[in-house]
Amino acid sequence: MKNKVLLFILITLLLSSCMAESVGQTTPVQTESTMCLPVILPEGIYNGDEIHVWLKNYTGADKLEPVGWTIIHENDNNDEYQLVTPLFTQKVIQGERIFISRSDNKIGIVNTSTNEYSNLDISASDGVVDEEGIAWLYSAGIINNKVNMFRLTPDSDEIENITLSTDLERGRINQLVAGKGKFWMIVQLGNLNWGIGSFDPNSQEVKSENFVDLYEGEPSKYLPDLELSGIYTDEEQLSLHVEFNGLAVDRDGNPYFAMQTQKGDVYIFKVEKNMGKSLIQHFPYSKLNIDLDYFRKELFIDRNNRLWTSDYGWVNLTERDDYYANSALLYRSPVFVTNEFNPRATVVWARPSPTAATEDGRVWYQSYRGAAWFQPETGEWCVFSTTHSKVLEDNDGNLWMVYDNDLYMLPASETSKKE
Repeated sequence: MKNKVLLFILITLLLSSCMAESVGQTTPVQTESTMCLPVILPEGIYNGDEIHVWLKNYTGADKLEPVGWTIIHENDNNDEYQLVTPLFTQKVIQGERIFISRSDNKIGIVNTSTNEYSNLDISASDGVVDEEGIAWLYSAGIINNKVNMFRLTPDSDEIENITLSTDLERGRINQLVAGKGKFWMIVQLGNLNWGIGSFDPNSQEVKSENFVDLYEGEPSKYLPDLELSGIYTDEEQLSLHVEFNGLAVDRDGNPYFAMQTQKGDVYIFKVEKNMGKSLIQHFPYSKLNIDLDYFRKELFIDRNNRLWTSDYGWVNLTERDDYYANSALLYRSPVFVTNEFNPRATVVWARPSPTAATEDGRVWYQSYRGAAWFQPETGEWCVFSTTHSKVLEDNDGNLWMVYDNDLYMLPASETSKKE
């Protein structure tokens, strides 16, 4: 096999969030168009005791509102619920619907043509939009051989309840993604039994025959068999060593999923038409004691058909050279090191989750420290707001996120490709 693996090492381990001069600063750094949180650890500190002494005197940055973003909806019901994050967007006859999760485990909608907010009186935790532009919302649980979904078309405000029968008695939907003519789903049926498969929601049934075990086949060659290795005798602790790391479907309808070992390695597999699985990329990272995976792990496919996984790197799903895909490995940025209070440790190095990519080349991330963007052309990172919200792009190229309980928008003109 020709060894023509194209591995671009993007030099992104900058000692600042946006400029090298910001190392050790405790106030946001002004750039031409935005503000960026500084790296909290000053240059040259390596000893653990020195870090704790320095952090003891570091009060952290105040709340950082996103510069250049506009408030579209202010939440006046602070006592009842908080807005958490936009989930997905739906193109309608006039404008877009922005679906937003709330702290009371319900979902709200903002219609961008009027900026009016409404509540959905349904039991749903997430949703997707299919090829026809129809929004499907669902609850995570599979209970009594039923999958409960809600259907909302672009030309109507009426929500239709769709109950899908299934021979899966009970389980939990970890992630659901719309593909070409079908939905792909990762379902957890027990501590060890993870399945991946597809179904057509219009058929009103989910058949177990269309699902396969996540570990069977090629994944079993790379993921540790803990029972045989003797690391644990209790099989229920498999989830502590092997974790699902995201699901995505490309423009041709091909599904991909990632798995992560406790050591830190990430393996990305493609699901073939015969439901077999083939390895397309391995990111050989080592997991550190201060690493923190806080949000649901997601894969993201950008407009160039590149699949991004956290800040590990990306895989070009179009260009392949022999067995290997065209790929790039990212050096981690210290902008995600934070001492924000959490039960894990005094200081953590958060792993961000990619959620959007804009015309100017930037990839946008959700992270424990705040919302961030990364520019691959320059290796520049910027944590531009202290929010735990996702950054989502709508069909017109506008970006949406929640900050301080309000819905914000950044117009597409701010992220268009510069000539």
